[in-house]
Amino acid sequence: MHGLQCAGQGAFEYGAGPRQLQGDLGGNGSWHGSVGKSAGAERCKVDDLAFLRQPGNAARTAFLFYYIMRQENILQSPCTVRRLDATYADSYRQLRLQALRDCPTAFGSSWEEESAQPLAWFAGRLESALMLGGWRGEQLCGTAGFLVHDGIKTRHKGTIVGVYVHPDARGSGMGQALIRGLVAQATGKLDTLLLTVQASNTAAQALYRKLGFEAYGREPRALKIDGRFYDEILMALRLPATAPSTIAATTPAAGQPSSRPAQG
Repeated sequence: MHGLQCAGQGAFEYGAGPRQLQGDLGGNGSWHGSVGKSAGAERCKVDDLAFLRQPGNAARTAFLFYYIMRQENILQSPCTVRRLDATYADSYRQLRLQALRDCPTAFGSSWEEESAQPLAWFAGRLESALMLGGWRGEQLCGTAGFLVHDGIKTRHKGTIVGVYVHPDARGSGMGQALIRGLVAQATGKLDTLLLTVQASNTAAQALYRKLGFEAYGREPRALKIDGRFYDEILMALRLPATAPSTIAATTPAAGQPSSRPAQG
């Protein structure tokens, strides 16, 4: 973390570059200033945070510390993870199409194909596959699911699909919470979880390795988009035989990394 410098009574400067904070701590317990090159000033009353309701400079210092922690991804807004069913089809469709549009190299499906599908098609997808949603309040910000192979010789395996976290929720631990949720759902039911991830997406690969996945191969030229080829890394996780005692909704730990999508 960069050092905090005080330029005068109530004035401060913290960090550098696009995340630099500059501003003043007001005598009424408010903070105002700018972040990076942002044109607009940001304001927040210390009194908005119940645990900072204390008089004088202590409150202002506490709020500044709180804001710095948010900037450094040490403190994050909580999210919850729960299974999506057909009643969430509209929210799922919106987020899914955004994912396909903004991250085309992360999915085998395309925006052109799925944007033409009716809402009932998305509802059917949620009914036929296990799909978890990551929520911030009432906003769906992330998804991850798995499909179970239905052949007699392959139904011990599941393939993770549709992993996506909205940019606003990245860095909150949502990606990790979604994958942990899938692992919990699959444990005791499947032997192995498989996934593919774009070869250049090292952040996602690091997250999957952290959660126990191991790379076992590379598929060259797995996708072709606008005349360009993309390789994919094949990864697998061997699951324990015993299911965990609970697979309820999850709140990720503060500051955990989010993932970019696996294939799907």
